[in-house]
Amino acid sequence: MDDAVLEERTFSEVKRLCCTGRLAGPALLGEVIERLRRVVPFEAYCASTKDPATGFITHGMAEETGGENDTIWSLEHLYFEHHQSTRRMANTHQSVALLSETTGGDLERSTRYVEYLRPLGLAHEMRGAFTSGGYLWGSMDLTRESGSPDFKPKEASLLRRVAPHLGNGLKMAALRMQTPVEDGGTDIPRVLTLN
Repeated sequence: MDDAVLEERTFSEVKRLCCTGRLAGPALLGEVIERLRRVVPFEAYCASTKDPATGFITHGMAEETGGENDTIWSLEHLYFEHHQSTRRMANTHQSVALLSETTGGDLERSTRYVEYLRPLGLAHEMRGAFTSGGYLWGSMDLTRESGSPDFKPKEASLLRRVAPHLGNGLKMAALRMQTPVEDGGTDIPRVLTLN
């Protein structure tokens, strides 16, 4: 199948998944990642849903070459760098960033690269920040091994096209999340807004 046709099919499938409103946030991220993998090759990823008020992770998922101990180390040492970077992207309306571009082509300028990616044999990273209504609802990092080519502009463009749909899908999933109902209570979800 032609690359352009596969890319359009992937975009359409992702858009449809995001609009159906049937999947919880983590499940939606997982489905989107599997579809992106067909046209944007990568060796590792991490993705998360976010609390829109704080930007902190509410659910995380990863497929990395480092195993559980490296994931724990990553959370302890690099979580806040990642958090700040993703929030900065959301605040500046930048839905996609390549590590090679944010470091000016010098990956050594990135603590994440030096302390985490390089020791795992990983190098190139493409990050997505998924917003809706001005709030950050999720993020995703796709990573390639050292020696692999960096992400191409057309791959970043596809993630950029997907980003607003995924932001809306994650927002719908979070707002639709079921809350436990007490005995004798009503089964109608409610939202309390405090100022």
